[in-house]
Amino acid sequence: MIRLSGEIQKVVDANPEIKLVMLCSTAPRARQGGQILEDKLAILPESSFYCECLWVDNSHGGYWENTKRLATQWFKEDTLLIVLSHLDVVPSIARHVADRLAVEDTIYSRGYAQGWMVTPAGVVAFPPPST
Repeated sequence: MIRLSGEIQKVVDANPEIKLVMLCSTAPRARQGGQILEDKLAILPESSFYCECLWVDNSHGGYWENTKRLATQWFKEDTLLIVLSHLDVVPSIARHVADRLAVEDTIYSRGYAQGWMVTPAGVVAFPPPST
């Protein structure tokens, strides 16, 4: 989690006026990670959303339409949208954001505690794949 939050911290440091919004699964491990990010990045309570649609009935699939609606709602130019979810939902969310930004980069399967940062400049995997 520390390496992941370090990548986010770099964006925050480079853009001090950026608003942080976190969408987080209600699964226990995701919730723990969300609470760490709230503390480490000083995310305001009114900008942290623990979403049942990212973890419905202990099923990793969640409800995609609700998830997509939330991601779209908080997808704003002045906002860093942080989403903590599960392996099978994360690529779909990243692809949805990349499509909205018209980014053509490949989004491939990642492992635990890994993800993507999607910006108009492209898609960056973090932590970077091991060499």
